[in-house]
Amino acid sequence: MKKKQIVFALLSIFILTTSALVFATPIENNLVDNKPVINTKDTPPENDTPPDSVKIIGAWGYMDDRTPDGYFGGKIIRKGRFAVFRGVFNETDSDNRTPFICIMKKGYLIGKVTTDDGIYRVVGLYRIDREKHLLKFKWMTAKLDGWAVGRIRL
Repeated sequence: MKKKQIVFALLSIFILTTSALVFATPIENNLVDNKPVINTKDTPPENDTPPDSVKIIGAWGYMDDRTPDGYFGGKIIRKGRFAVFRGVFNETDSDNRTPFICIMKKGYLIGKVTTDDGIYRVVGLYRIDREKHLLKFKWMTAKLDGWAVGRIRL
């Protein structure tokens, strides 16, 4: 029984490969449907690489309410496999700006916020909406958690 299965498998593989070779037609003169074919191996891609830095401007708030508690702005600089987000944020009731820095990689972020009281660690998640040019954060410190949504400007 096994010998018949092996012979059948080998015979079917032989028939399929020969029929694929017979019915396959080669592309001649770099034309497909009378349109020229661009050889991507020889020509480098044009404008396919994203920019090395983008600016972000948006609003942030705490998780318990959906109203914005302040605004933030900054610049994301791509460095190899990760990106660095440097910026400042403020609260709506005060004028002082608080700097922050985050390292972003594969949807996760880790960073620190430097205030007059001290340095606070920040962790969270981010998502980039390429169609709407938005960057959405869910962030958390030791005692607080919140959200942030920013518009990406090239």
